[in-house]
Amino acid sequence: MATELLLQQTIGHEILVMEAELGAKGSHTQTLDALITEAEATLPVKDSYTREEALSVLAGIGNIIKGFGSPNNGDNDDYLFHQGLDSRVLDYDNRSWIYLSIAESLGLPLAAVNAPEHVFIRFILGEDKINWETTSMTELSDRYYINWLKISSEAVDNGVYLRTLTRDEAKSIAVSNIGHAWHKKGEPDKAIKDYSQAINIDPNSARTYNNRGTAWAEKGEPDKAIEDFDDAISLDPNNASAHYNRGNAWHKKGELARAIEDFDDAIRLDPNNASAHNNRGNAWAEKGNLTKAIKDYSQAINIDPNLAAAYDNRGNAWAEKGEPDKAMEDYDHAISLDPNNASAHYNRGIAWHTKGELAKAIEDYDHAIRLNPNNADTHNNRGIAWHTKGEPDKAIKDYSQAINIDPNNADTHYNRGIAWAEKGNRENAVADFLRARRLNPLLSLPEAFRE
Repeated sequence: MATELLLQQTIGHEILVMEAELGAKGSHTQTLDALITEAEATLPVKDSYTREEALSVLAGIGNIIKGFGSPNNGDNDDYLFHQGLDSRVLDYDNRSWIYLSIAESLGLPLAAVNAPEHVFIRFILGEDKINWETTSMTELSDRYYINWLKISSEAVDNGVYLRTLTRDEAKSIAVSNIGHAWHKKGEPDKAIKDYSQAINIDPNSARTYNNRGTAWAEKGEPDKAIEDFDDAISLDPNNASAHYNRGNAWHKKGELARAIEDFDDAIRLDPNNASAHNNRGNAWAEKGNLTKAIKDYSQAINIDPNLAAAYDNRGNAWAEKGEPDKAMEDYDHAISLDPNNASAHYNRGIAWHTKGELAKAIEDYDHAIRLNPNNADTHNNRGIAWHTKGEPDKAIKDYSQAINIDPNNADTHYNRGIAWAEKGNRENAVADFLRARRLNPLLSLPEAFRE
């Protein structure tokens, strides 16, 4: 397949070769060749260009692309180049690769320029330059991009953004995009390999450090993730995503104060990030500040009324504050938004259980187990509900399943011991109580089983 793709050696063709494992094939090079051929037939080729001529050439390439496909202005910016050529819905990256491929074929002095989560084209006119926004086909100044994308002066000074990229640095964006595609496919090792290659080419790419950090986090490597997020933030202090992601990593490590600090920065930089408010609420809840937690969950819901997790989390906070009716209302809302939310079913089951509605509790535990059969706590709680209803056999079955999933939970062994004792099986009861005491020496056993 790679040989089939190597028909020309513009940057676009090379990117398609790199994407071969993800689906690029010869038909995509033919599509790109056709666009280049049209440009060669319609655009003037000169040794030098006036500003007006350069703008005309840029518009001409834009019109060729416009005739080929429609712009994607943010609904889905995860397309690889061959996917954009397939769908004819082209994001800023894909449009840039076409501009650069045509430029290389015609000898035009074009280069790519990086901006936060964005790429545009620059026409080099000696000491002058034209920044060309490919999605709107307009000339924009550096100052416009700084204001529009909230680019910090540090990021400009560090050469992260608004710098004319070399050809290899432009290709590194495509390499990073391929890493992102592997990441979405659940292949973090392949993603990290591509992200690392992109960073080796362009060590000033804050976006790629941030993306590699998320891959490390998904692999359960929070320290490596934080190191990458640190680099991203050092390069681009206004990178809200990197602050948010580092906050999640600190949270994973149990560093709640640091997590909240990063979530604060993420929210300051992007006040409409509902997930940042939700996750900061989780950190406040773990610190025991339920009032601040509820405030954050409520703000997350105001921003995104469809964020089921925020309703679920706020329900937990209301439950801890002794407000079961408010908790139930939030769990209901979470489940109405996402009927497959195992956590919300589990939590609502606890709420029904607390209210003494055992049948309704069991029904929710049933849903939660169907959605997530490997949650030991749900099996244990359903066992308690069955036990309370006078169904020790069903209780023992659930306790046993919980122990299979998590054999080191002292409470579940204790609960099963009680059920065995009530059934008159002293041998099994003693075995469970002894196991419970080994796991938690502070457990107080029933009087009849104390030594």
